Amino acid sequence: MPTTTKEQQRLGRLQSYGVLNTNAEPALDDLVRIAQAAIDAPIVMITFVDESLVWVKSKLGSDITEVPRDVSFCAHTLDNHGEILEVQDANLDERFIANPLVTGPTKMRFYAGAPLITPDGLALGTLCIFDQKPRSLDEPKRLVLSALARQVIAQLELRRTALSEHAIREELRQTIAGLRESDDRYRSLVSALDVGVVMQEHGGAILTANASAERILGLTVDQMKGLSSMDPRWRSVREDGTPFPGEEHPAMQSLSTGRPCRDVVMGVRKPDSTLTWILIHSQPLFHADESQPYAVVTSFHDITDARNYESGLKQDRDSADQASRAKSEFLATMSHEIRTPLNSIMGVAALLQESELEDDQKRLVQLLRRSGDHLLELITDVLDMTRIEAGHVELVQEILDPGELLQRVGEIYEMRAREKHIDYEIRASDRVPTRVVGDPGRIRQVLVNLIGNAIKFTESGGVRVTLDVSFDSEALTFVVSDSGIGIPADKIESMFDPFVQVDGSPTRKEAGTGLGLAISRRLATLMNGSIRAESQPGEGSRFYFSVPIIKVPEDAVTKTETESTQPGQPGGNTRSRQNRGLNILVVDDNPDNLMLIDAFLKNSPHTWQCVNNGENAIQKFANETFDVVLMDVQMPGMDGYATTRQLRSLEEARLKESQIDPAESGTRRAHILALTANAFQEDIDRSLQAGCDAHLTKPITKQILLKNLNSISVATG
Repeated sequence: MPTTTKEQQRLGRLQSYGVLNTNAEPALDDLVRIAQAAIDAPIVMITFVDESLVWVKSKLGSDITEVPRDVSFCAHTLDNHGEILEVQDANLDERFIANPLVTGPTKMRFYAGAPLITPDGLALGTLCIFDQKPRSLDEPKRLVLSALARQVIAQLELRRTALSEHAIREELRQTIAGLRESDDRYRSLVSALDVGVVMQEHGGAILTANASAERILGLTVDQMKGLSSMDPRWRSVREDGTPFPGEEHPAMQSLSTGRPCRDVVMGVRKPDSTLTWILIHSQPLFHADESQPYAVVTSFHDITDARNYESGLKQDRDSADQASRAKSEFLATMSHEIRTPLNSIMGVAALLQESELEDDQKRLVQLLRRSGDHLLELITDVLDMTRIEAGHVELVQEILDPGELLQRVGEIYEMRAREKHIDYEIRASDRVPTRVVGDPGRIRQVLVNLIGNAIKFTESGGVRVTLDVSFDSEALTFVVSDSGIGIPADKIESMFDPFVQVDGSPTRKEAGTGLGLAISRRLATLMNGSIRAESQPGEGSRFYFSVPIIKVPEDAVTKTETESTQPGQPGGNTRSRQNRGLNILVVDDNPDNLMLIDAFLKNSPHTWQCVNNGENAIQKFANETFDVVLMDVQMPGMDGYATTRQLRSLEEARLKESQIDPAESGTRRAHILALTANAFQEDIDRSLQAGCDAHLTKPITKQILLKNLNSISVATG
């Protein structure tokens, strides 16, 4: 980074303290211990930021001694205008989502750092805390963190200043007064915390406790003083109701082993025999150069209500079902709210690509399309994972040709392979049967994930996809091999966990949801198949996807073969038919969507009219004849489902007035296509039940819309 005058002053001041790469200092170590006990953080550090490195001066809970400045959290704290920098979930923060401290073995998720600011306003480093799970700091804990950060600077100033003996004594007196004031403030803040805090001496006797501890345990500080965790009056119990021995109390364990204890659940009886459930963390305290703790600080939360709530959920199936429905409704709503504007974004980007653009403009439009595709992939993968976890995925059984299916999936990625200048081969063994029973959609989804990953993470060499049958001819085995970045052996299985990236480095070139492999394995399991991987870093990967073979009777006919013989079907003999212009009614309350459909249909042979609500659609439909209705589902007032039912009722009424039997009339019904951001299977089913002929999920491309319209035109021409 450029070295400004202020940065030079900051680095000079940092050097004057003489704290970089030096031995531990008891005073700073004590401040770290206090911070850990007061804030209940597993990792606490005092760091100093020089020109290229972040030096860890004092720490608890981590072995890190230094970190490059350009990947550190603390360097960002220096730029936060003297305020605490809090990162509640690094996986959701663009600044840190690819940081090696987040993606690597340390798996940091939460960070809060208070800058160490000198009296003349120079930020030298931080007093910071980390956690491997998302969380947030309340105001009392933020005040504690800031107060202790000031005491770090006070210690440094005391060392640095070369004063006379009198001045040193005066400085020391002021520092002690400041520490006492800080201690008073610390005690006040601890007392105000909603977390119970108890300090016990090395023998286990309670020394002090805060007000929350009094409230949770039902005892005053005076009543608690002198008691130890071994006292039978606590009448502590485990989660299963059995007695909790005093010697196994987290505080006693920390005093005995010198190690912290975290996330221990215990039930404690109040004097009135009320059972209170608490979640306990204990942290031992040490004097400098001593290996045995002189005290232990225990913090605990009252989780009684949470446990009662969980117990109620287990006992009340209706409540569980309600929670599941709420989750599904939330996901459906979020999917709809994201897909609706995404439809306009991707649609406009596609239209721009068809126009005359300069090279810079083309690159910007391509970036817009790629970003939209990535966001759509994320939404789709999250919904797929949710459906699978909820058990809402149903397999279909159809006759399919595995080799042909593989070739069609493989063709999707031919252009991408050519763009990356890598070899690409798709091959099916002659032994593979041409007619088996299976779910072509789910097999295709797994292959798309596996082949897409192979292409994505291969920069040189090539990708090879093969299909063969097992030795006993009882299973199809797809093998996807690449010469890409590879995966460490100890990370292979974790790649099948949700939200784990194949390449988690900060320099990774390709984005992804981290859900593809997780979805693929779960789909393979649903099909009674399997997925496994072999890989070496730098040498590429090989994924094996197997599904059982179900033999097909000789006289079986596929659904596609049956439909192809039906007159008037899009899949039938259409070569002799002519496309004709359709009269289309577009029903959508969103002006952006109407504008986009208008742009898609421009220069097509079709004519169209637009209305913005169900009532106007019914009025139009009653007075005119339409071949196609593009129906938005979510509209204020009368929604798309109710509107569709009304349109179908109008059609039936017309036939009755004409005294024509609908089954024999040959009268052409309007094709109603639900065009909506609702993407769940139940949404599709609801559209069809309301009377729609098809359900098209946004974002929709111009090509997909025109293809559907042309199929209708051919079928009805």
